[in-house]
Amino acid sequence: KREHVIRQLERIKISGQLSPRLFRKLPPRVCVSLKSIVDEHFLCAGHIFLGFSKCGRYILSYTNSNGDDDFSFYIYHLYWWEFNVHSKLKMVRQVRLFQDEEIYSDLYLTVCEWPSDSSKVIVFGFNTRSTNSLLMNMMMSDENHRDIYISTVAMPPFMYCPSCQDMAIAHPGDPNAKCLQHGFMLHMKYQVVYPFPTFQPAFQLKKDQVVLLNTSYSLVACAVSVHTSGK
Repeated sequence: KREHVIRQLERIKISGQLSPRLFRKLPPRVCVSLKSIVDEHFLCAGHIFLGFSKCGRYILSYTNSNGDDDFSFYIYHLYWWEFNVHSKLKMVRQVRLFQDEEIYSDLYLTVCEWPSDSSKVIVFGFNTRSTNSLLMNMMMSDENHRDIYISTVAMPPFMYCPSCQDMAIAHPGDPNAKCLQHGFMLHMKYQVVYPFPTFQPAFQLKKDQVVLLNTSYSLVACAVSVHTSGK
């Protein structure tokens, strides 16, 4: 006999674990087609949808674009969409990843959040393949090195704080006019060598607001946080 869902939830509160699964399959009433909540022109624009943020409020997607010739570089954007099962997704924020970097090959992206910190996301971009184009041979002095790109971006606020409201008044019409805490972006880049260590979020993001980087030669711990004025 299947255990009642209320009893299962009580067990989660006590033990922190759920065994067996809460549902054998998802109820149809909570299943929606992506095409039913996303406008067609966003799908045609090449949006790659990643799933929900940890808070469950947003769905994340990204796009990449480049020109038709070998001298064009790739540009990546990350998007937050407010989710409502009964209406279309509403875009609430768009940012360019890895700003000021000239990226001449497609990247494999990993989008992560820290275990208990829902105020920001961290995005890793890996150059996973090489190319024999003349431009890449010119740009890469040593094919045994691979570039790793990182962008840490603030999550959109649930509601505008007083500082965000002041920024919106000072910069009318600018959707990215937010305070430092709710609008910051941090971009980094480093190189790795053979055997090209992979990124392991469960280990390298184990501590909130700290990212552990394996640069092939050393381990570097970087703390990422925003301090309000006066602190």
